[in-house]
Amino acid sequence: MIERLGGRVSMMFNGLPAVIPHVKARRLREIAVASAARAKGIREIATFAEAGSWYGVFAPAGTLSAVIAKLHSEVVNMLKYPDVQQRLVSEDADPIGNTPEQFAVQIKRDITKWGNVARGSGIPAV
Repeated sequence: MIERLGGRVSMMFNGLPAVIPHVKARRLREIAVASAARAKGIREIATFAEAGSWYGVFAPAGTLSAVIAKLHSEVVNMLKYPDVQQRLVSEDADPIGNTPEQFAVQIKRDITKWGNVARGSGIPAV
């Protein structure tokens, strides 16, 4: 933690008891906790699950809407297979199969959210 507080490393993972005082004093900026639920002592820090990771299927810009519709249909059907469901759930994934339009909204929301986090972090752009 000394290396992070001294600015010699840009990121770290550490136990909450050592980190909470520095987060509250704004010497460290939190991203998320790795536990299944938010920490009782500092509820404003989201869990990694809440921070949101996701997987998706993408196609090149300009792909015909009929091709996108067919691809979406096949992926949604694949997500219904019991072995696919079991595999995803065993990896703590929650298969959704939302529409391309819903996924686009989610992507735009996350770009905005994480762009703000990146800009607010003070880490210089590369």
